[in-house]
Amino acid sequence: MAKIWKYKNTIECPKSANFIPFIKNLAWELGLKLNLDFDETGWIFKQQHIRFEVNSEDESQVQMFVNRLCGAVEDYQSRVNSIY
Repeated sequence: MAKIWKYKNTIECPKSANFIPFIKNLAWELGLKLNLDFDETGWIFKQQHIRFEVNSEDESQVQMFVNRLCGAVEDYQSRVNSIY
């Protein structure tokens, strides 16, 4: 039986960041199995609490997901910091 590689994390961000579609598309592009759950808080400025896990038999696919996810978070944060 093949080893299953997993990555699990939680992200809290504004709904306007559109992070759920990004995570779904990235997992699909890399052929990863995705389990995703989220909830929203706030009235005008909605905040999302995203919990997700990806897994695959291919360690490099999971690592590529992690690298691209971290790059996207860093890019988003730098854009937000440049506005404020």
